[in-house]
Amino acid sequence: MHSKQETLVFERVLSADSPLFGACLEILTDSIPASERLPLARFKNLLAGGRYRVYAFRSGSKVVGSAVLYFSQAQPVALLDYMAVRRELRGQGIGSALFREVAKVAMDETPAPNWLILEVDDDREGSQEDRKLNHRRIEFYRRLGARLLTNVPYLFPSSRTEPVPMRLMVLPLRPDSILSPRDLRLAIQDIFLGVHGRRADDPVLRWFAEREPSALILE
Repeated sequence: MHSKQETLVFERVLSADSPLFGACLEILTDSIPASERLPLARFKNLLAGGRYRVYAFRSGSKVVGSAVLYFSQAQPVALLDYMAVRRELRGQGIGSALFREVAKVAMDETPAPNWLILEVDDDREGSQEDRKLNHRRIEFYRRLGARLLTNVPYLFPSSRTEPVPMRLMVLPLRPDSILSPRDLRLAIQDIFLGVHGRRADDPVLRWFAEREPSALILE
């Protein structure tokens, strides 16, 4: 069990050669379904590019959690691509502390993005157990200040399976942040191109654009 007396350190993993990278990858692989993970080669290539960043959350020499952020160059947004805590350490407040560190590092970026975007598993899909688990995750992020885009349908562009139904949440990083449907569409387009390597005419991206609401409902 993790002792709350121990200091948790949030540290950027600068390359796949870092001794921290393997531990982060192990946590993410254990926590994220294969259909929602990037191919490892692309993951490493993005990491080398500088705008896609892996962070280790460690207690002493032990990595207890990890987060992956993408900072868009074209749009004033960041994407929390992945975040996970070591399985045996969940329920001890580490996830909340990790998310706060993620928000802080996003706000400290220059230029600072206006919004942090989160892709979360859909609490309206799958078995009753899956729906309950996914709903708890949404509520977890809500308690930490994120808001659910309730009228925005979303498909995750999986490289391994058919597109995965998910939901979008956003965390405002500045008090004057305003998000329009066009802003969101451009941000998702940048994520599809910059993270997933899709084309501007990608059918899943076109599906998203065709369902753009006239106004966003954030709850």
